[in-house]
Amino acid sequence: MRLVFMGTPQGAADILSCLLSAKKDVAAVISRPDKPTGRGLRVLSSKVSALAKEHNLPVYKPENVGDAAFVKEISRIKPDLIVVVAYGKILTKEFLDIPKYGCINVHASFLPKYRGASPVQAALLNGDKETGVTIMKIIERLDAGDIIAQEKIVINDEDNSGTLTDKLFKAGAGLLLRVLSDNDRVKGIGSRRQEESLASYCATIKKTDGIIDFSRPAEEIRNKIRAFTPWPGAVCRYKGTVIKLLDGKLFVKTPRRGVFTGSSDAPPGRVMDVIKDQGIVISTGEGGLLITRVQPENSKAMSSLEFARGYRIEAGDSFIWE
Repeated sequence: MRLVFMGTPQGAADILSCLLSAKKDVAAVISRPDKPTGRGLRVLSSKVSALAKEHNLPVYKPENVGDAAFVKEISRIKPDLIVVVAYGKILTKEFLDIPKYGCINVHASFLPKYRGASPVQAALLNGDKETGVTIMKIIERLDAGDIIAQEKIVINDEDNSGTLTDKLFKAGAGLLLRVLSDNDRVKGIGSRRQEESLASYCATIKKTDGIIDFSRPAEEIRNKIRAFTPWPGAVCRYKGTVIKLLDGKLFVKTPRRGVFTGSSDAPPGRVMDVIKDQGIVISTGEGGLLITRVQPENSKAMSSLEFARGYRIEAGDSFIWE
């Protein structure tokens, strides 16, 4: 079966690598255009594009995948199937009609839940205990095509969006290989429609979404830290310095006498206490949040206790974004 692969980030590159290891016939790769990255704004290729070059595969980086000339170019390849993994652009009907068996997508949620651009973050923000990966037929409506295959994934309490994305892409690679080995499934035989009444959507994450509102409950803020780590980061400020909160948990007062010495009545965003061998406790709209790992602006990640020693954090100090 002649494939064209479309994708951009590392997870998509990992799935492309699995296809190549399995000796699948990948005739060409389509990825997003190179762009300036990092502080030096060095122009870099996407992870998918770089991997394709290593394997001497033809790589296309169109600005507009729906452009008539580009559709004609891909049509010349005569793919049987186009596999899309985190490409990041809506595909036109003219493009979807190119392959003999259509286009399929590896989506990082158990559809129809969390259609859209940020399914991993949405699952963590909502405190879900499980999510999944879905392989579906791509149609003109966002993530609404027939389901070809699905697999559920448990979300561990320690998972953040980085670790959960890795788990989902790994599961997606295995599921995709099983689908590609079954011609009936590739042709859509046995696929099923999504239940529209159960559909939910998640929007594109913006960097400003990571600003922490400490008036919210501690559990909600912890979910935000998990969802926005490593990107864009859940952030607050300490004396003008932007601080990413990398890890934390709900604070439960220990019964051991003398361990907690701060105030339980501190206003949201204020330090309740700095506890030896644990971390910094910050007051929220509902309960305390024990922060264990942070990354100050222009600095490396460190334990919250290292940060507390270096910045001389005391009870009553403010972490509010102002």
